[in-house]
Amino acid sequence: MDHGGSEFDPLVVKTLVHALGLYPVGCRVRLNTGEVGTVLEPPEHPRFLDRPKVNLQLDAKGDPVEEELVSLMEKDDDGGFKRSILKLYQLDEIELQLEEYLAVI
Repeated sequence: MDHGGSEFDPLVVKTLVHALGLYPVGCRVRLNTGEVGTVLEPPEHPRFLDRPKVNLQLDAKGDPVEEELVSLMEKDDDGGFKRSILKLYQLDEIELQLEEYLAVI
């Protein structure tokens, strides 16, 4: 996306991002709150491609939590977004048991 218009055709970049999403279903992410979860649903609104629904699995301390599906479109009392994605994990960066992965799909 950063190079759309300079190195890549912006229409092709936009089409690809809309087709695949910025955060594909099944990827693991760390949120600005410190929580870790798995993307379960694409964004509710095509204008906010960085705001999918995430199934939380770890709290800010890294402790397992009862899984909870949250929308990154949720806003706080000040009108800002409650949560945002800070990091997309690569497969080798975080241990994930096969049963855990299959449980979230």
